[in-house]
Amino acid sequence: MMVDIDNFRRINEGFGLPVGDTLLKDATARLAHCVKGSDTIARLGGDRFALALESLASGGNAGQVAERILNSIRKPFHVDGVPIHVHASVGITVFPRDAGDLAGLLRDAELALDRAKAQGGNGYVFFDATLAAAAEQRRQLENDLRQASRQHEFQLYFQPIVDLAENRLAGAEALIRWPHPSQGMVPPDTFIPLAEEIGLIDEIGLWTIEVACRQLAEWQGRGIDRYLSVNVSGRQIPNGLPPALLAETVSHHGIDPGRLALEITEGVLLADIDKSLAWLKAVREIGFHIYLDDFGTGYSSLSYLKRFPIDTLKVDKSFVRDMGEDSSDRSLIEAVIAMARGLGMSVVAEGVESAEQLALLRTMQCRCAQGYYFSRPVPGDRFDAAAAHIEALLAVAAPLA
Repeated sequence: MMVDIDNFRRINEGFGLPVGDTLLKDATARLAHCVKGSDTIARLGGDRFALALESLASGGNAGQVAERILNSIRKPFHVDGVPIHVHASVGITVFPRDAGDLAGLLRDAELALDRAKAQGGNGYVFFDATLAAAAEQRRQLENDLRQASRQHEFQLYFQPIVDLAENRLAGAEALIRWPHPSQGMVPPDTFIPLAEEIGLIDEIGLWTIEVACRQLAEWQGRGIDRYLSVNVSGRQIPNGLPPALLAETVSHHGIDPGRLALEITEGVLLADIDKSLAWLKAVREIGFHIYLDDFGTGYSSLSYLKRFPIDTLKVDKSFVRDMGEDSSDRSLIEAVIAMARGLGMSVVAEGVESAEQLALLRTMQCRCAQGYYFSRPVPGDRFDAAAAHIEALLAVAAPLA
């Protein structure tokens, strides 16, 4: 059995290391009270413990012990008179059913623990074979991702963004794709979190900026006036994407910084407010635009809209999808547009899939839109065809008043 205190780092950061050490000593004592005297408790490091329980009648009894541990850890710890509330996660493996040696048991217990934490913590999970298979798949994917990064196997696709006020194709969002040699296209929501976890996101992010600038330079050389927006991970800010390096990259390609927008999510603004604000101000001074992506799905605090230098809000597609039938979604979009206008910001509505949705956005005087109604994301060599299709759509549509 493996036990881990959930989010223990916050205790050390909020109360200090001495308080954290005292809490761990108290937690060890509580664990000892939850098991028999003949059982073994070992601290593996940090806030993680291993327990070897002997003479259990069945795995179900291990579950009862895990419940006892969880209930014990949930009770407040009192350190220097201050009550501190924490909870734990537990991974359970059974000998000899799951593994026949110590190394195998520790591995399996850790896999079960990881699953318990991934499910939100404050619970326990028994090991089963699917966890080992998932771990192996993840290990292989990690190796493949490292190779893809070294060999630049990624591709950029571009989804058009239409300016409804001027009734024209204004630019596109650059979206990274990974054509895996055996698995086909790996979804970004699968490999981007993995890249963040294993430290590849900075390298991949810089590659994305470089390729986006090449595309902008190609359009510029043909006399085409378009911009690109590029998604930026919170892990890249501030050190993974230095403003000076951004400036050097656009200068190398002869690109006006104003043609490149950097899309961030609401979580980025709150991760480290001072560092995020300094980074945003620096890139804005160079001339880059800042887009706030998926607006409405996170914290959506109005105070940071005033505090942070944001140019454009991107309304999440979940609101656009249902606005025809759901009056609350429609009202929310109208409110966002009005608020943005008052703050001097623009708005892009994501996920437009029908003429009816587009018509509603026009009546709301939403400035820009993107979605499958105009085009799916396409590789660069197919963008001209997508642009021609959009121009044909817009030829019969009236611009906003």
